[in-house]
Amino acid sequence: MVEEHLCGESTKNKMVSVKFLAKKYINKVQRTPTISSKSFIRDVFDELHIELTNRMAWRAIKAAGYMLYGNEIQQFTRLWSYANELLHVMPNSTVIIKQHGQKFERIYVCPAPLKTSVLSGCVDGDNGIYPVAWSVVEVENMDS
Repeated sequence: MVEEHLCGESTKNKMVSVKFLAKKYINKVQRTPTISSKSFIRDVFDELHIELTNRMAWRAIKAAGYMLYGNEIQQFTRLWSYANELLHVMPNSTVIIKQHGQKFERIYVCPAPLKTSVLSGCVDGDNGIYPVAWSVVEVENMDS
């Protein structure tokens, strides 16, 4: 006769680490980079039957992002590669990156095809907004 196991299933596991979760769910974070902690918690529970705190879920998502894209410093160094590739692929484009020491301040990008289409009077088919450039700034102020 086999004795029946009457203990309840536990969904708490202190052995699960942020590093484990980041490695296990790196593809999910890559496919859905804006995944919420709540959604991540639900996915982990559905697959592993483990309860996570919001903090642990957020840390695992962030760690997976670092594995995929690097930290802020590594991303900053890739900005120069982006600018060089844009100028290589679209000569006569304008790319201005401003920094103060190693601190990113802003980037301004105006691809050559957009520049020339605006100068020739081209508008989009809906007479709507037609992007000609984009910029990322540290803070919106008179200087930026």
